[in-house]
Amino acid sequence: MLDPRGEFPEDWTQLRLTWLRGKIAARRGESDAAERFFLEARDGFMAAGHGYDAAMVAIEDLALLYLREGRTADVKRLAEEILPVFQAQDVHREAMAALRLSRRPPGRSSSLSRRFGNT
Repeated sequence: MLDPRGEFPEDWTQLRLTWLRGKIAARRGESDAAERFFLEARDGFMAAGHGYDAAMVAIEDLALLYLREGRTADVKRLAEEILPVFQAQDVHREAMAALRLSRRPPGRSSSLSRRFGNT
């Protein structure tokens, strides 16, 4: 297997590769592996001071994974964690609206998952 560390040694690039591995695992239905990769990428971005990237991992992929699994409490926790990051980064109102959607009651969260789950 190709080891991209030699060709792309930068931490930011490695974190993006980890995020990509999570996306691949999620598409393959490997939820546990996907969650591990997403959490590793999110935590790595946060530790490196890349809050926006960490928030994007959380909202684009980790929250969607949780929604698909019916883990609405985890989605709400994620939304609370990333809201300050988005506010600090001056993220536009559409992203903030998406965050607010994740706070809706469980019945509505599942429709959000169906709507965006095929991306």
